[in-house]
Amino acid sequence: MTALFVWVLAVLVLPNLSPYAASLLSPAPSAIKVGREVQRLTDVDRDALGNKLSGEKRAVVLKEYPVLTGIERMSEADIKAVIGRDPDFARAYDLWRQAGAAGWNEANSIQNAKADALRDDLRRKEEAQTRLSVAISSASPMAAFTYLSADASGTGLRGQTHFGELSAAWDQAYGAYLRRKIAELQKAEPTRDVWNTPVNVSDMPRFVFRPEAASERIKGVWVPFLLLAGLGLSLFAAAYASFVRYDVR
Repeated sequence: MTALFVWVLAVLVLPNLSPYAASLLSPAPSAIKVGREVQRLTDVDRDALGNKLSGEKRAVVLKEYPVLTGIERMSEADIKAVIGRDPDFARAYDLWRQAGAAGWNEANSIQNAKADALRDDLRRKEEAQTRLSVAISSASPMAAFTYLSADASGTGLRGQTHFGELSAAWDQAYGAYLRRKIAELQKAEPTRDVWNTPVNVSDMPRFVFRPEAASERIKGVWVPFLLLAGLGLSLFAAAYASFVRYDVR
């Protein structure tokens, strides 16, 4: 009965209670609330700030180049026609367009920095909570064996982290590709709506998943392996000591 109690405690109770204990000892903000706040910062607030900053920067250009007076009421076709016959208007329009883009870029930079701060804080606290939960549950031989087998096969938390690193690297490559495509479209035709223009993306970077090397996975499972080995040796030593001290009578 004692052995059964220890087994239930170590195999069923401890692994299932470790997430709750970790959440109490190392709390993290709600991912849903953070997601809603990030959405607000990068959508509604970003649009309001972008309109304000781009308007301010474009107003400076309009004041310096009176030839642009009334451009806000001109259609895209009218702008193209004037650009074709008036070089001064074309140069001023390019500066006006760049001023608007600079305002939106500044707004994106400000709001993205705020959103990144929230996401980074959530990520750090979630990672700390996960590490604590893993440490607590590793006292269970079943949990330690699960971590060992999952990480060794690339299907555990280590594999998830590896995938996240590959995904982040691809995001950066795609972002650079996207900015280059937009710059090419704007250079070819300044008045073009780059967000609603069909573009050939056959040369875009492709995401390719490469599993972590087996040697690296093996290096990453030495902690649960030592825990299992230490637990097995400790139990064997305890059983042996109990046996040799047992009175056969």
